[in-house]
Amino acid sequence: MNIDEAPSTYLKRLYYDTVTFSPHDLRLLRDVVGVDHMANGSDYPHLLGSIDKAVSSIAERDWSADEKEQVFSGTAFRVLANIPARLAHVI
Repeated sequence: MNIDEAPSTYLKRLYYDTVTFSPHDLRLLRDVVGVDHMANGSDYPHLLGSIDKAVSSIAERDWSADEKEQVFSGTAFRVLANIPARLAHVI
């Protein structure tokens, strides 16, 4: 299959949760796709999921307060706000 654009272009069209908890992975994700495509994740109630760890894995980053707020809630609010417009043709 041929694609029309570089793979990184397609990666920036997706949204990612932060369940990895790895500082390295979170930094890489931020650098590749930006915080506007990251949403806080925990995998809770899975046994490995941890709300506390999900929050601290972002809170402990050396990112700006705006970047952290984007991950904690901004991305989710923006995506959820667009759902009615995206479903209008279905209804």
